[in-house]
Amino acid sequence: MSKKQVEINELDFLHNDFLTEVKGDQPVSSSMFDKIFIMGNRVPKELISSILSSPEKIEQMLLANSPLIQTQILKPYWKGKDAKFNSIDVDIYGAVCLADDRHLLDVIIAHGSMINDASKYTLRQVAEGCKLKDVKWEYVRQDAIDRPLINRGVFFHITFNEICKGMGIAPQKQNRFKILERLQRLSIMHLALTPVKEGVPLHEYKTAFSLVDKDYYALLDVSKIRNGSFTEETHTDLIVSISEYYLKSLKNDGIISRKRLKNHYVSLVGKNSIEDFYKFLDSHKRDFIHGQTLSFLLEKYFNNKMTTFGINLRFKKKQLFDQVVQDKDKLLTHFNFILTPVDEHKSDHKLLYTEKLKETEGLKA
Repeated sequence: MSKKQVEINELDFLHNDFLTEVKGDQPVSSSMFDKIFIMGNRVPKELISSILSSPEKIEQMLLANSPLIQTQILKPYWKGKDAKFNSIDVDIYGAVCLADDRHLLDVIIAHGSMINDASKYTLRQVAEGCKLKDVKWEYVRQDAIDRPLINRGVFFHITFNEICKGMGIAPQKQNRFKILERLQRLSIMHLALTPVKEGVPLHEYKTAFSLVDKDYYALLDVSKIRNGSFTEETHTDLIVSISEYYLKSLKNDGIISRKRLKNHYVSLVGKNSIEDFYKFLDSHKRDFIHGQTLSFLLEKYFNNKMTTFGINLRFKKKQLFDQVVQDKDKLLTHFNFILTPVDEHKSDHKLLYTEKLKETEGLKA
């Protein structure tokens, strides 16, 4: 054993079943950062055109002297003189991320197992601690196998099958590639956050980080391959480090508990990244949503997004509107909302909270 290696302590490897049991009510999705994820599954053409219109802008972006996008995060509960800050200016470098990328991040935190003090272990030891039985180490970058992991965040272990289940996609080769593409974007996107108090930027508190560390490891555990057929591009497990800053943001700005995301959002994923709209609903109290129209809520959802570059908003809203109405049973099953038409023409619908309706009926009785 190398002098740098320590004995594996099984208590450092917190299996997801244990996390769900003891920290099942802990939030796993941050409402603080929901604004920075672009709607849809493609980079908007208008954003691309805006960048290409200026060679000088491209040069500054390539040199990281200028961000790809700038935006501002503002939450109602950050208002008031007693608040440490009232808003956060955000500069985004390197890459932009999509709503599907956000859901991957949430799934890893909710469905994954956590590794405490991972930096005292080597990658080989982490694989052993995570009960991987037969890793194909020749497929892994050799200089990363037997050196301690770099301490840049909190490490998670999750299988690709668990990710696919959480994201509602088939565990196929092309989907594993998509997962790695999304993970790469999350690791490349670099955020620079500057708190603002009463209009004054607090540069001394500026923070910069990436949501996912650039060193993540897709491993192949041959014992999990049933037919014995695999290539260098076959992966079964993922070891990934998630920003500690992001995880800390869950304490004050977190939404959707581990149990809820595991038990409900597997059924809520769908076309047009509709699960992102459902997360918006989960970020509000049920009493606030009760009695609101679907068109109002969709308007509020779109207005909360960083950019609608090149998006046909009218078409997109209609698309999501029809999708929610079509899947209205999901609102009842997973949110306790009844979706009911506001008129005989079904020009709009209201969301009625069943618990609120029970209270009303109780008062009438």
